Amino acid sequence: MSKARYLPATRVRAGSLRLGRLSVRGSDGHEMGKLKGFILGEGERSIRSLVVEGQTAELEVPMTPMQVDATSRSLWLLGGSLAQAVPFAADRVPEIEESELWVPLFTTAA
Repeated sequence: MSKARYLPATRVRAGSLRLGRLSVRGSDGHEMGKLKGFILGEGERSIRSLVVEGQTAELEVPMTPMQVDATSRSLWLLGGSLAQAVPFAADRVPEIEESELWVPLFTTAA
């Protein structure tokens, strides 16, 4: 398994929308919290999980299909819920370096 890296959501855009502080909602519509960042696998070029700032703690939520709603500034996890979340500890996952970034994570659909 490759070494994980943390990418703050403030460094990611979906088109012109900056993803930092988007409301994260589960498939049931319940707000989990605010998007704080992503856990990426080195060399995998994929998102493993999301880091969500909840009311009482930062949580790591496994990646599921998602939909960005720019109008409501929400990120909908189509298969995710708080039941799948685990506490996130920032000191165990180093932040990704600028040189490690690759093609955009999000693109606009044609």
